[in-house]
Amino acid sequence: KEVCIKRFNNLVNQVLKNCKKNNVKRLNVILGGDLIEGNINTSGRVTQNENVVEQIFTASELITETLVKFSQSVQQVRVWNTNGNHARMNKDVKESLNGESFESIIYEYIKMRVEILKHREKIGWNIKFNENDYPDIAVVEIENCDKLIVASHGTKDRSVKNNLSRINQFLNIKADYYLMGHVHHSSHEYNCYTNGCLSGSNEYAQNLRYNNDPMQIMLIFFESSSTFLCGMNLEE
Repeated sequence: KEVCIKRFNNLVNQVLKNCKKNNVKRLNVILGGDLIEGNINTSGRVTQNENVVEQIFTASELITETLVKFSQSVQQVRVWNTNGNHARMNKDVKESLNGESFESIIYEYIKMRVEILKHREKIGWNIKFNENDYPDIAVVEIENCDKLIVASHGTKDRSVKNNLSRINQFLNIKADYYLMGHVHHSSHEYNCYTNGCLSGSNEYAQNLRYNNDPMQIMLIFFESSSTFLCGMNLEE
């Protein structure tokens, strides 16, 4: 938990530094799923410091604090949520429903906490939460840049080469970029950006021979239509 908090603080500092350096007016925050370990992997549960309920509270409070810090330095903060696979309520994926995820609870918890802070502390008024048509897909419009982004955790979309065309066909839209996570490492090809993982590689991933440093990505869009990719390493 202590390592997690340090990495969150590192992430906040790097994001705000990038915002200031590039004069960012609107910060779009996409919660990409797997915010907690959940119940699906026994090895994951054994190595956690907290049970699922405790993880929900910890993740919710950390993200709430992070959003408030962002709101105090950036004019607008907009938030989307996409459910991952680790936080689903049923261990058996075949018996799981898309909306039955602990992350849906976390998102509602965060919204309520921010609403309380708006009225009690008079902060966070520039934070806006967005809802999705699908629990695992967020469509984000980048105003003034004429760009459209689709984000999903990535559990159902592992073919980087075809991700963008498949999701555009599914949603009947013309998105410019596709964002995903799930695989714990960062990559960029075919206009598909794969985000890293805050925890780096866990035992389950290592058993499949996947490994990566803890990191997150940030995309900055300019009115000139240029795009800047920031890779933020969160290792201590």
